Amino acid sequence: MDLTELCQKADQAIVQMRVLGCGGDGIVYNLDDHAVLKLFNGYYDRCYRKGNSQTAAEYEYGVGRDLFDHQAQVPEFYGLYQHRGPLRCYISRWWDNYYFCEEKSHWGIIMQRINGGDVSYSDNVREAERQFTKQLSLAQALGYKPRDVSLNVNTLFDPNQNKLYLIDFTRWEKK
Repeated sequence: MDLTELCQKADQAIVQMRVLGCGGDGIVYNLDDHAVLKLFNGYYDRCYRKGNSQTAAEYEYGVGRDLFDHQAQVPEFYGLYQHRGPLRCYISRWWDNYYFCEEKSHWGIIMQRINGGDVSYSDNVREAERQFTKQLSLAQALGYKPRDVSLNVNTLFDPNQNKLYLIDFTRWEKK
């Protein structure tokens, strides 16, 4: 699918609040059966990398593309996306209230949708553990220092493919 078409779907997903989930870096929106948008809030990046949501999106996009190009089990990264204008989005999580401030623009990544979930719900945890170890070894061999990742954190397991995917590389460091 064309990136321009995916960006139009991202605009619609934001307006329609088609939220799949949220985390410390931002919100994930459902674009269609094949793609999602991870829209960064810039919070982590402002605190640790002294940047903004654009810096966070560009960094994670670069890491994700590099891992994908080296056959790591990660989503395919289609492109960067910029949402212009304020976002009025409120999501409540059990530990805090999550919202975007009204900045002039937010950056994100459009990537492959993984139809999976938490490994602990899988019937094949041993296979997931084996894949997890192999994928971390590959990332380390490519010069990355994975952070904020464990078998049940920042991974998705697709039971239909019996495949574990690594996700969320914002905190990863290049050695």
